[in-house]
Formats: sequence, C-alpha cells, structure tokens
Amino acid sequence: MFVTTSALACASNRYRWNLAHQQLMPNASKLPHADIEEITRLVSEKSPQPILGIARRRTGPHAGEVTVVTSMHAGQTSEDNAAYWLRKEAARWHIVEGGGGLSQSLIGLALNED
Repeated sequence: MFVTTSALACASNRYRWNLAHQQLMPNASKLPHADIEEITRLVSEKSPQPILGIARRRTGPHAGEVTVVTSMHAGQTSEDNAAYWLRKEAARWHIVEGGGGLSQSLIGLALNED
C-alpha cells in the first residue's frame, strides 16, 4: 500500500512540476488549458522523467496529434530521453505510442510541428 501511495505522490509532484516548467511549442500553446493539463497528467504518470517540451502536428496524416519529449536535465544517453505520441479520441487524450531511447540528436525532430 505504501509503495502505491508513494508512486502516486511522485506522479502528482511530477505533474505539478511539469505544468510549471514544460516548454510548449507554438502550436501546442494554442491547445485549451484542459487539454494541456490532461496531456501533462498522462505523460507524468507514464514517465519518471520531467517533460522537456510538447509539440502539436499541423499537417499530414498525424495533424492534431501531440508529441511530448521527456528528458533528464543532464541526459547524456538515449535512455535519459523519451518521446510519447498522443491522440485525442472521443474527447479524451490517449498515449498511442512512446517510451525511452530517444537520442539527443532526435529531440528537435520529435518536437517539430510540421
């Protein structure tokens, strides 16, 4: 019971920290605040790493989908970085793919909004 309570407390603290510190790319900043909160909550529960940035695709087959990159502040290896792709279906956001192993050189591509 303590482990479950402790894990929930950590996710809750990470969620609050992420809301205050994450970087929203230009298109993501136009999302309703409730969507940003839901996306942040989902990724905060999934990843122990802080959110680095949130981007929203403008065009193509993934238009409207969101990419969230998480990264340890001194992420030196690809295991220190992760990306999550989210889609809104039936008025709710869902993580459709994602996880660790994102190299430093791919972070900029993952946060591209085109």
